[in-house]
Amino acid sequence: MVGLLFLGGVYKEVIAFNGITLTDFRFQNNPPIINRKNKLYVVFNNTNSSNDYELYVKVAYSQTPEGSPYQFGSLLKMMNVRNMQDGIYFNDTLKISGNVYFLVTLYEDQAENNKLLTFSKNIFIDKDNDGDGIGDSVDSDDDNDGLPDTEEKNLGTDPFNPDSDKDGKKDGQDPHPLDSRAEGNISTPFLTVNPEAKPTGETQGESVENQILGESVPKGEKNVKKPFSFIKILLITSMVLLGLGAGAVWLLFRKKEPPYYKKSE
Repeated sequence: MVGLLFLGGVYKEVIAFNGITLTDFRFQNNPPIINRKNKLYVVFNNTNSSNDYELYVKVAYSQTPEGSPYQFGSLLKMMNVRNMQDGIYFNDTLKISGNVYFLVTLYEDQAENNKLLTFSKNIFIDKDNDGDGIGDSVDSDDDNDGLPDTEEKNLGTDPFNPDSDKDGKKDGQDPHPLDSRAEGNISTPFLTVNPEAKPTGETQGESVENQILGESVPKGEKNVKKPFSFIKILLITSMVLLGLGAGAVWLLFRKKEPPYYKKSE
């Protein structure tokens, strides 16, 4: 026997077999999250005062009713007591997300040969992009980077990537989350300026312009006399020494005059 129950004008589907109804089917966490352990409660009620049942319950789920099913947990035995609610729970990890189709099946035996009834329900399975245990549908910061998803939408950053420009800084700590070249650079990103350099009397723009045009000597240093190089000093020293040597030789020969003739007595 299959029955429909109306509570306070709200439609609630129940399925009955000889007085057994499935009255509750819910996850402990709402919404449940993919790739995490989730506890599923399944509650039955036996309204038949003359019968007790020992039944077996199996839960399966798939992306669509026609899709390949996954079994959630193991086959469980349920002892249904007369006029009392009897609940059991399954604990397993969900493998798919989105709107998922669940199917609960009751069997008379452990071999699943005698099917008694089935119950189906669609439940939303959430994702958890940042692994913080909060589903993306209710998480205000899906990548846990310090920037709320609403602000990331306005900035144009990726709400599912904590480092949108891949510069090693989380978007919430990055003054330029969309430009990895902007940190630490001046207006021209391909030129860097030594912050410890002494001023030369020219503006920063002029200095950058000189670098671009190939000028290597600052304007304030163009008229500074350059020291003599080693080669120039060596040449000058050699010339002086040669001059001194030539003069010494001349004086030596001058003192020793040859006797061209001998005076007569």
